[in-house]
Amino acid sequence: MRGLDIAMPRLLVAAAILAALAGCEGGPFSPSEQRELEAARARWNAANIRSYTVEQRISCFCSPHLNFLTHVVVEVGVVVEALPVEELPFGFEPSLLGWVTVEEAFDRIENLSRSSHLKELEVEYDPVLGYPTRVTNICSPEVQDCGSTLTLQNLTPG
Repeated sequence: MRGLDIAMPRLLVAAAILAALAGCEGGPFSPSEQRELEAARARWNAANIRSYTVEQRISCFCSPHLNFLTHVVVEVGVVVEALPVEELPFGFEPSLLGWVTVEEAFDRIENLSRSSHLKELEVEYDPVLGYPTRVTNICSPEVQDCGSTLTLQNLTPG
């Protein structure tokens, strides 16, 4: 039994260290950032806005039309129109593909916050309505063609 008495404190210390490290491996969000996300989503849900217009840009390794500021119309939680604010280059056509609703932006943040391949996740929220105004994810160096910045601005209910 003496060997077990000596080994037990070491096992407890090792278990505590592993638990602390496991908390760090869960994703790029800290507990305070998770609470900030939950508070922002609660403000958005309390506003009960299902139809709105918002300007969006998604800087990413994705469809080129997403890199241009676009006026997005959402009706009852569905993107129904996307009109470029900036003139698209020759050969580019406006498209609904890729644009997100505020709810989808929140879901994206939730998924990214649990991602183990991200190096960093930075999110800013509208102080009144709570919707995400900027979501930037930076991937670990071993992940190629990864990372993006989603910008939402000038949201108008309606």
